[in-house]
Amino acid sequence: MTSNPAPIVTADLEVDQLTSTWKKFFPKFNSAIESLSKALNSGEAPTFGDLNTLARTLITEEENSSNNDFIGMAFQSLEDASEGDEVISENIRKSLIPLFLALLRSQSCSASISIKSERLRIKPLLDANNEKSVVIKRAKIIANDKWAADTNKEIRTSEMANRVWSQLVDEGFSQYLPQNVERVKVWIRSVAPEHARAKGRTKKRSA
Repeated sequence: MTSNPAPIVTADLEVDQLTSTWKKFFPKFNSAIESLSKALNSGEAPTFGDLNTLARTLITEEENSSNNDFIGMAFQSLEDASEGDEVISENIRKSLIPLFLALLRSQSCSASISIKSERLRIKPLLDANNEKSVVIKRAKIIANDKWAADTNKEIRTSEMANRVWSQLVDEGFSQYLPQNVERVKVWIRSVAPEHARAKGRTKKRSA
């Protein structure tokens, strides 16, 4: 029994799914597997029309590609040649299933190579974004802790941004910090208490 080509599965599946090759190839792959599996499981050969559609899906890149004309001519010729003899027609249609499975396997290998190449370009960007996300979360935690300890409610957002920046540097996050402290101010704004958002300098308490 002919086995279906296996879908691409890698350790970096979430990254792979972001590549343009995955987005372009897998809808085709799944559609083709579903169509061929239905034929294999039922024991009934797909119609020439189904095979024509499947070939267009797998081979052509554009809806109006000239390949569609050649594919249509090929299947029309096969249908005409077997017209009037259902046995011959069915044998021809069944014999084409392994050809489509081979085509799928070939495309799967090509897609795997393309996805691997795209992953090498995308993953560093995602890693950098993940690292930045970690730093932002840490900045919010630092700010939140410092504001909780500010019982006199004296620390405004700008001053807190400077304090958070300094602590992040001390904790070894220098390479992940933005070029200016104003960005840190934006990071911690969502955790700032009401008094920290007020404009102007904090009024000094009288002794």
